[in-house]
Amino acid sequence: MKKYSVNIEDLLQDGFSHKFATYYLSLVEKEINNPYYDAEYVKWAHENGFLAENAYAYKLTPENMHLYLSDYEYYKAWPINNWTRLWVDDKMTLKQMLSTAECAQYMPSYYFYSYKNPNGTSQIYSLWDAPYKENTIDSFFRTLHEVRIFACKPCNGTASQGFFILEYKDSKYFVNGQEVVESGICMFVQEHPNYLFTEFLSPSSSLASIYPTIHTIRIVVANKDLKPQILGGYLRFSNNKSGDANYIVIDKNNPEALNVFVDVDFNKGTYGPGKLTYIDRAEIAYKHPDTQQALSGTLPDFDQLIDLIQKVCKKFSTIEYMGFDIGHTDNGYKIMEINTHPGIKYMQIFKPLLDNEITKSFYQDKCKK
Repeated sequence: MKKYSVNIEDLLQDGFSHKFATYYLSLVEKEINNPYYDAEYVKWAHENGFLAENAYAYKLTPENMHLYLSDYEYYKAWPINNWTRLWVDDKMTLKQMLSTAECAQYMPSYYFYSYKNPNGTSQIYSLWDAPYKENTIDSFFRTLHEVRIFACKPCNGTASQGFFILEYKDSKYFVNGQEVVESGICMFVQEHPNYLFTEFLSPSSSLASIYPTIHTIRIVVANKDLKPQILGGYLRFSNNKSGDANYIVIDKNNPEALNVFVDVDFNKGTYGPGKLTYIDRAEIAYKHPDTQQALSGTLPDFDQLIDLIQKVCKKFSTIEYMGFDIGHTDNGYKIMEINTHPGIKYMQIFKPLLDNEITKSFYQDKCKK
């Protein structure tokens, strides 16, 4: 059986892009000497092309390993898509591309974008949905006073990294719940260039009963010949340890954290049960750990969700592989972002990708380089 290298020269020679060779090795190195992992198991996982955190979540063994797509092979496959992936990887471009009559309803409101000029000064730009069109901090504050809350995220970020909430409540300003003065908001904008300030999404009532902040419905799609096919996905909820973002990185610096994932049947629109993922395991869960609400049910307006997937995939007919992050609100389904190389770990904790003929055929074809 092939033993996988953790040397960058070997990875590049084997077909990795420099970007993903560097990224993969950074993840491997973080796991070495992790006190929460068994050193021999880490070594075995890496030699077989798996990150240890994923191997623990899968309960990976020599006997079941053939059912799971390895991290090595998946990262090596990038890019699966051609250059048009840039249309969705950048959130500003995504908003523009979906501003057509049939798709605009699926995007949240975009208010402002922050930019750092070459001379080091910061600039704020008003976007499509800002009620005040001047590119000034005054327009920024006037809009915040009206809408009361902004979601703030990097224009090119993923996995809830760098997510903040700006809020104006009772004539006071808050950043992630911490009160600041007006100049503190100005400082935040200056210190966060390439950020979008958008509508803050709240979940519809049925999913808010499980947890009151916005969830994520991840849907991974093979989009070929105008016949999009859902390969898998899941539903993800926030919890008391993850805060307002519904995902938190769990590592040796944050070992007590957990994430809440729920299996979804995209043929029927039903979900459940769930799994709680920890630093070294994934445990089945039938109730949310904080609210004790059942992690099972039917996605609201499921036909509208499938309609969204069909319309957006038609719009991006040149992009063959996408991972949608979607939330359901009182105003329908909203796209938070689309990834063109979405993670595979949380799909595989429910359904190993090589244990199904459809997903096995797709991924083996894309990973054969």
